[in-house]
Amino acid sequence: MLRRIINKLKGAKEKIRTDVRLTTPSYIDRHKGRDFLVLASGASLKEQRDQVQRFIEQKNPIIMAGNFIDNMFVPDYHGFTNRKRFIAYIKSINSKSNVLLSPYFATYIIKENYRGKYEEIVFDDQFTLEKGRFEIKEGIIYSSGASVGTILLGVAIVMGAENIYVAGMDGYSKSSSSHFYNEQDNKNMETLLIQERLMTEQLRDIRDILKKNKRGRLAIITKTAYDEFYEPI
Repeated sequence: MLRRIINKLKGAKEKIRTDVRLTTPSYIDRHKGRDFLVLASGASLKEQRDQVQRFIEQKNPIIMAGNFIDNMFVPDYHGFTNRKRFIAYIKSINSKSNVLLSPYFATYIIKENYRGKYEEIVFDDQFTLEKGRFEIKEGIIYSSGASVGTILLGVAIVMGAENIYVAGMDGYSKSSSSHFYNEQDNKNMETLLIQERLMTEQLRDIRDILKKNKRGRLAIITKTAYDEFYEPI
């Protein structure tokens, strides 16, 4: 907050929008009853690429991806909630993918880096919930410390997903790398393990939301530290 005030006094452009008003998204129930596959960026996505491709051919799910997937797959939706990763990877997305962006990205940052069409992901990024919690009300996602992967799981529910499958959500306790690609991560292992625990709580909330709405299951189909959700392919 103090940095924003200083930047404003200096006349610097804000990198984050603070005037966001959240309303029920237009994509609610867009793919009602369909199965979804969400692609995260763990090492298993590349290691088990062939198995994931066969799964796609067999299930024909709606595919969602976040950040960078190195053109291994062609997602129906490609999402970004982190500004730096948006700038770094937006030019790598497939032209056939529909783009989903955080509503908190400053408009000038989007225009400087991307000229195509996009929809805003309707989610609350103010971290008013207890850390590790995840809720959906009237199509609006409320989370605390969620990654783009878990935000996209929420979007899949809002779009009407029956079953949600996940690939590349490895966690940290059983993996030597956070991503299948090289990206500097300054977090120490203690911080990463806390993040893994919070992610587990969010995944449980997401599974409960599916159950509450009498939908199907949440399953991670590639190698993962989140054992209670693992259903190997």
